[in-house]
Amino acid sequence: EFRRVLFRSVIEMIACGLSFRQATNVIEKCKLLSNDTRFGSISWKKVSKYVRIHCAVALQIIKRALNVVWSFSIALDGGNKAGTPYLDLCLQFVLGATLFNVHLLAIPMFESHTGLNMFNLLKKTMDALCVGWEKKIIGYTSDGASNMTGSVQGLGTRIGNKASTGFYRV
Repeated sequence: EFRRVLFRSVIEMIACGLSFRQATNVIEKCKLLSNDTRFGSISWKKVSKYVRIHCAVALQIIKRALNVVWSFSIALDGGNKAGTPYLDLCLQFVLGATLFNVHLLAIPMFESHTGLNMFNLLKKTMDALCVGWEKKIIGYTSDGASNMTGSVQGLGTRIGNKASTGFYRV
């Protein structure tokens, strides 16, 4: 039970924006202040394993939700932080009576940010999460960059070409 509480605490610290090393330092300081031997030793590598497990579980939950809901919308943004280009992917859907706005992934992009490359990356990700996602997607929004909104080769146009009638672009 104690390890489960520790695991949950580490995940919550990461969710609040602490790095793996910062979360490790917090745990180590708690251990010193409390003199509690149940903490054991924890390294940033162990924290990263906890986070990987948490991410895998979260992706499974999102996959199950997407396969149950009748529709969802998507928000995409391309970026470049710390020298790594990425495609940022958020989903919005209603499950039960609750609206969910979920940050799914920031997917590293090793090719240029063309509409085609971003679409292929999105398609590969969504195919793994939701069979038939093209028929469930009802909306798309982006930051307005030309590679996202281009009327011929933009990402939104490519998604719209695959989506069902009634697809809405913002």
